[in-house]
Amino acid sequence: VRTRELTAYRLYDRDIPEYAFAIDRYGDRLLVQEWAPPKWIDPQLAASRARDVRLVLERKLGVPAEKIHFRRRRRRGKNEQVVSSGEGAEVFVVEESGHRFEVELSDRLDTGLYLDHRELRRMASKGVSGTRFLNLFAYTGSASVYAARAGARVVSVDLSRTYLDWAERNFRLNDLDPREHRFVREDVAAFLAEDRGRYETIFCNPPSFSRSKAAEDEFEVKRDHVRLVRLCMKRLARGGRLFFSTHARGFELDPALLEELRVEELSPKSVPPDFRNDVHRAYLIRHAEDSIR
Repeated sequence: VRTRELTAYRLYDRDIPEYAFAIDRYGDRLLVQEWAPPKWIDPQLAASRARDVRLVLERKLGVPAEKIHFRRRRRRGKNEQVVSSGEGAEVFVVEESGHRFEVELSDRLDTGLYLDHRELRRMASKGVSGTRFLNLFAYTGSASVYAARAGARVVSVDLSRTYLDWAERNFRLNDLDPREHRFVREDVAAFLAEDRGRYETIFCNPPSFSRSKAAEDEFEVKRDHVRLVRLCMKRLARGGRLFFSTHARGFELDPALLEELRVEELSPKSVPPDFRNDVHRAYLIRHAEDSIR
């Protein structure tokens, strides 16, 4: 951890079936996510296990209770939106391989940083100096920061003004001038259909499902990824690379894309060693006519 300059990483990943928790360290704080137990598990037993976990973390790791944040994970309904938890914001900074990112554990159900994308960010930013880098569904811009610090000219696209503002703050945290890059608030599909630029690297991590008042249509990655990938390829320069990833359970890339394009599955090697369950699928996609390098 020290050699990799990490202050945010996973400590425990549901290694014991009876203790279905993921425990992530963010600096001097912990985020504990509990998966809802099956209906046949005694609720009192489940509650007892949660108390055991809290006590172990406080006593063995020395983390005070006020710095341990608990979340109960459950499968959301298709039309259910992710909202703030209402606890009140607590924003602080973590480090990752020499990069600094603003995170928030107390108010939002998301933290601002996908820890399992650490290796993917590194892969996508390799060799991008002097090139154009497009980050789609840019979220808080962590992949954009990696690319910009590696010398790329970066365009970050997201439909959320909140996330784009967060991304700009992350740029400033890393001594990057946001004015030297672009932050575009637009639906990704609409941007790809209208944009006429060419990019040597595209990083695309779409949500599993989304519906927004600002977008015309709902999006479901299993159903809609073929169109999305094809739109990306129209903007990808010859010899370029598309990094496509998803957290959708049971995702499989459509066979039509495997026939049309050069596809290399990056997972599981794109998954950091501290993650063992419920992680992403990732692919490196190139134009079919590009020579192997």
